[in-house]
Amino acid sequence: MKKYPFSNKAMKAILAATIALSPVVTTGVFSGGEKVEAAEVDINQEIENLASKFYVFYNSAGTFGFTGTPTDKINTMSINFTAYSSIPSDKRDTLTQLLKNISTLIYTEHGSAADLSSAVKTFRTNNATLFNSLFEGQGDITSKQLILFISDLENELESAIAAAALTGSSSYSDVIKRAVSQTLNYGLHKDQYSNLNGRLSTSIGLSIEDLFLLQSALNDHIDPQKTLRSAMMQSAFKEKGAQIYSSSDNKYELRVRTSSANISLDHSLTWSTSNSSIASFTGNTLSVHATGTVDVYAMLDGIKLMTKSVSVTAPGGGGGGTDPNPGDDNVVQPPVEVIRVPNPSGKVDVVTKVSPEKVQEIVNLITPEKNVIAIKLEKAAEGEEVKANVPGNLFTEAGKKNPHAVVEVKTEGASYKLPASEVKVSEIAAKLGVNESEVQIIISVNEVPQEDVKDTVDKNKLNLASKVIEFTVTAVSGNKSQSISTFTTFVEREITGDQEFDADQSVAVKLNEDGTFSAIPTLFVGNTATVKSLTNSKYTIVENDITFPDVNNVNWAEDYIETLASKYIIRGKLDGRYAPADDMTRAEFIVLLVRGLGLPGEEYNGEFRDVKGSEWFNSSGEVMAAVKYGITEGMRDGRFAPGEKITRIQAAAMVSRAMELKFLNYDKSGLDTSKKIKEFKDYNGIAPWARADIEKIYQAGIMSGTSAGKFNPSGLTKRDQMARILGEFLVSAKLMNDTIE
Repeated sequence: MKKYPFSNKAMKAILAATIALSPVVTTGVFSGGEKVEAAEVDINQEIENLASKFYVFYNSAGTFGFTGTPTDKINTMSINFTAYSSIPSDKRDTLTQLLKNISTLIYTEHGSAADLSSAVKTFRTNNATLFNSLFEGQGDITSKQLILFISDLENELESAIAAAALTGSSSYSDVIKRAVSQTLNYGLHKDQYSNLNGRLSTSIGLSIEDLFLLQSALNDHIDPQKTLRSAMMQSAFKEKGAQIYSSSDNKYELRVRTSSANISLDHSLTWSTSNSSIASFTGNTLSVHATGTVDVYAMLDGIKLMTKSVSVTAPGGGGGGTDPNPGDDNVVQPPVEVIRVPNPSGKVDVVTKVSPEKVQEIVNLITPEKNVIAIKLEKAAEGEEVKANVPGNLFTEAGKKNPHAVVEVKTEGASYKLPASEVKVSEIAAKLGVNESEVQIIISVNEVPQEDVKDTVDKNKLNLASKVIEFTVTAVSGNKSQSISTFTTFVEREITGDQEFDADQSVAVKLNEDGTFSAIPTLFVGNTATVKSLTNSKYTIVENDITFPDVNNVNWAEDYIETLASKYIIRGKLDGRYAPADDMTRAEFIVLLVRGLGLPGEEYNGEFRDVKGSEWFNSSGEVMAAVKYGITEGMRDGRFAPGEKITRIQAAAMVSRAMELKFLNYDKSGLDTSKKIKEFKDYNGIAPWARADIEKIYQAGIMSGTSAGKFNPSGLTKRDQMARILGEFLVSAKLMNDTIE
């Protein structure tokens, strides 16, 4: 049988090894993890999927100095056979040529994802003979072994990186050594490739680690100044929205958004500047020596991950050395004025105002990359409230220039990101009976005194882990005003704590006017919480630790159950048990989905003939919220059937509809499209109307089949099974950190 030189998984590993990816990238920030299925996969389709993800390394590499294929360097590269004397002499030329061809593939600036995909497919075909001559015969290595090994290697990389970091090392070679060792010893499919090292040694005289480190060493010959790898890495980090941030004490960090959260890198990187006479780093702390502008570099193993231009002022020169616009690579800083005016409550409003005359000037600065209009509020003194005053037409014009434009209002402890598209100025003006040009948008971000919320906190026994912050938006024109408190998309807000949050047991809650509270989807990175909400109100971060006697150390879904319970999404029975083996009802499942999504309640309108509206499952408007957002429509006979036990096919359909919510913006690029619903033995028994829904959540890893290889569509959903389904959905939708083991 003819073997292609590398499977899509092996190619992914070679790509990673070739450009010496950082820990962040290697763990899946850019490339995304893919699971190996028992069924045969469409290799060409997998290559296309891989290319679409990996193209981030090439998309803007040219702007960072990618100068084209270093043909001379590649042609003259050679293996130090003194150091690698174990490589059989009759295979040295073949191995060298194969590595040259791999390097040419990697160090070519591909014009599109389709071009990259085509190049990989051509490479596999053209190099089949070289591959076969290296690995055929004694010690034969199959593509299946490579697929399983690389798949398991990806699963071990994160723990290897963590272990390396704990020992003070995050170098590429240290991470690879640890990951390979852990994979061979503990990999899920270790029995399938337990002798892979031996077979490699027999075939080419190298271990797995040797291959990775050999390719890494060859990179230094091809790209001695690491300019090409730096260009590729900066392209990838830019495409994924990574940003360099600095704190008030000049400590720098690189933040990268992953599928489940933001990752913050500081001490694990090397920090440097373009001119050490102006400013230099000690660790991740910038010291300023002279007034001027420098480029700040976040680097790993000498490879630049991101560059940022920073203006600094020498000590004693009228200011500190902190970057005045941290993370401003995609930010427009509008000119503002600060005024103080008394308000009716007896306090003083400290207003940071954007002049209407400056709107066009600001809009002209907006580009596809610069889509954030950042307004920094003054620090509030006692008896003061801070707010931004923004012309309504800035939202209108910014939205026209860039549909993704955002107005971000920041304080020292919080920020509020209001999409321009959410402020419908024409509708507001019509309601107020004024011209659009007369509308001003007032955005307030203020700390709430503890005594103002003490009753709600005490009544609900909330353990606060941050200050309480109130976010409000009001449209005003003269003495007319209209509150803007609900939105059609998530409006993100950040709350900063005094110490790191426990992502496993923390969640943001909205403190309601009636003394209740609602859990809100939250992602945590260090001491920063990103809250995703469809409404405005008072918000805080709480910590909670809940377990159940019939779950603790006795149920397979314990981590899912306890995590969701600690985030106030699922609850136990009145007797303190969780009852994991009980069947879920339709009402229970819908309420949990609504809570997990943080949907605002809706008043019941009498739509269902078997629901009065006063039942527990509609106490906060959950049923009508599910109806409004299209998660459920009820039964065909006009019933809601709240007490009926929910089947797996019904649960799958509801979760699938939730994935399609427009405001969720679910990232489907992470779906494992190699998984097909036809793999289930009972495929023919799955109702046609639900097949697309089931395949989608199967590809997302939210639901899977039974041990017998069936989906079992008519089977009932247990309470512990529901916890796993909901947990996997919230993590995949980036509404909760992936902390569940």
